[in-house]
Amino acid sequence: MNQVLWKTLLKLRHEIGLSGDNFRFCQFNIDVDELPKLNKFSERNNSTSKQVVIFLGKLNIPHSNIAKIHVDANFNIVVQSTGNLAAEEIQDLKVYLPYCFLSLLARKEKRAISIAHFAQSLDGKIATFSGDSKRIGNEENLIHAHRMRALTDGIMIGSGTLRSDKPRLNVRLVEGVNPTRIVIGSLTETDCTCLRSISNEPVIVIGKEKQGVENEISFHALPPNGSKIKCTDILTCLYENGIHTVYLEGGAITTSNFLSESAIDVFQLHISPQIFGSGKSGICLPQINEVGEAIQFQKFSFEPVGNTMMFVGRLNGLAV
Repeated sequence: MNQVLWKTLLKLRHEIGLSGDNFRFCQFNIDVDELPKLNKFSERNNSTSKQVVIFLGKLNIPHSNIAKIHVDANFNIVVQSTGNLAAEEIQDLKVYLPYCFLSLLARKEKRAISIAHFAQSLDGKIATFSGDSKRIGNEENLIHAHRMRALTDGIMIGSGTLRSDKPRLNVRLVEGVNPTRIVIGSLTETDCTCLRSISNEPVIVIGKEKQGVENEISFHALPPNGSKIKCTDILTCLYENGIHTVYLEGGAITTSNFLSESAIDVFQLHISPQIFGSGKSGICLPQINEVGEAIQFQKFSFEPVGNTMMFVGRLNGLAV
């Protein structure tokens, strides 16, 4: 990706987050590293520059050399004019631009907006039975995951994934700010030590009852609904604590719980051209008897990721 474009997307996400509900349109130039201009349009004289205008509602800009992208009320992205942008730059905008607007959507819904992501084989396996999963996703998918981390406020895993994988949960492969780490479930003293040894950055833990965690870790006890905490309650709790967007990276139990409650807004599934024949499944839901009982994605697309594909599905009627 054009590095100026990536930096601009990061700045745009930040500026939209600060704009409240006052955002109407913005302008930037992906040839120049500068702050996007929100709600202020000034035509540049350089006809070869790669100017982009993104707008909500209606905006009449007749000049053909400007890329014009309309964002509708449901945050669908419509490219009205490509201007001087290359096909790859337009594709990058289509893939990543929607996530810059999620803070607006979170304020509308009064909860964090959730995006789930993992890589799986053609037969639905995310790891072998021994736990090996390192070569399922390709390098482009790993870079994509780090871009998504940089575009969200928090990154969430279950306590089981923390103990088994000890992930770093930070942004390493692209420019960007590390998201707040969020763990669902019960933690031991060893788990807390692991988190603190990886980084001194913020950690939020959400569980059913108060735990003896370190003072540096923000713990939130939520009442369970039966044996589990409602996933929507978790998203509301995160929103109330300043987390407007959360990136869910597993494990299988946590992802399945969120999916079964339709608490995942965007589901990203990188499909690897491999068949395991055995191993750990990424999704485990209650048995259904008829196809009509399956979880239906109201909108979906397949995006190229290097030499493979990624399924991107939307639930809850939210178009992202």
